[in-house]
Amino acid sequence: MADTAWYKIGIDEDYEIEFGAGWANVGGSGNPDAQFYMNEEGETVVIGYVDGGEEGSIIFNLPEENRPRYREPFVVAVEGGGTANVAIYPNGDVVLESFNG
Repeated sequence: MADTAWYKIGIDEDYEIEFGAGWANVGGSGNPDAQFYMNEEGETVVIGYVDGGEEGSIIFNLPEENRPRYREPFVVAVEGGGTANVAIYPNGDVVLESFNG
């Protein structure tokens, strides 16, 4: 059975995952910090609010057991309006690829 516990991103958390240059959690006030878990179907789910990095930079790197087989692109909402393209790579890098709007 898959582990379904949420793991927060951050050096002081269970997996001790460091943020990429400039990135940090901005959760709170009803918004979650960056977190991930593996659901019962074996898929990794990622949620949370982060800020501070630049387009094209690595936000964080997922542990080996949570990495996709192929590049997985996503469109995510940006606070204040617009969207961003984020991708998770087979090496575990979660990358902000571009802003839209």
